[in-house]
Amino acid sequence: MFLIRPLMALVAMSFLSSGCDHVDVSSDGLPEPTSSELSSPREDALVDFLADYELSSEELLDEECGLRSDAANNIDRYRRGPDERYGTDDDRTIDSELALDSIRQVGPSTIEQLYACAEAFGYAAECDDELDGDCEI
Repeated sequence: MFLIRPLMALVAMSFLSSGCDHVDVSSDGLPEPTSSELSSPREDALVDFLADYELSSEELLDEECGLRSDAANNIDRYRRGPDERYGTDDDRTIDSELALDSIRQVGPSTIEQLYACAEAFGYAAECDDELDGDCEI
């Protein structure tokens, strides 16, 4: 009788934990985001801006875009990959807003700042109103 209750509690807890989402974590402790299959021209422009790491450097993100220093640093660290150097095989791209949102200290307000900064530096969405009815600039 005394063993049945703890056993039942363990079984109940295993059912509760089986519904939790799994988040992949890279070797440097940052989450591995999943990319969005659907993107807008606006999101594509942001992805292109962040892929241009020579322009969208940590310094630019911090000082010109007005991001928090820790958010700018985490974005830059994520892109450089585990070896923390650009131009190597472990570099990572931020391929969607979802991927960007998975980086620590990056949330909706940071993402909106990045959209504004991308546009200010010439990475504006190109839209055809007839084809892209939901295109935002």
